[in-house]
Amino acid sequence: MKFTFDWKEEVSGKVEIEASSGRQAEAMFKAMSRKDLQRQSAELKSQGVEIDFIDSRLSGLVTHAEWKEGWRMSDEEWEQYENMVPEWA
Repeated sequence: MKFTFDWKEEVSGKVEIEASSGRQAEAMFKAMSRKDLQRQSAELKSQGVEIDFIDSRLSGLVTHAEWKEGWRMSDEEWEQYENMVPEWA
């Protein structure tokens, strides 16, 4: 069964760049990949990953709150529910 998670994460950091001018430093900063930013940041902060929506054949598109309220089932419950609901649902 396929589940789709829409998520977001807010990450901030601090990177020191040695350059001959502010323009050069900014250009170097903008050229850095996300991995480079994370690797070279002295202070890396994350607020954690937030789930916005979950979509599955059985639940349809639900918010994370709806998911926690009605769709956090055991593996056995998922299997039983999947076997009861027709494929086209």
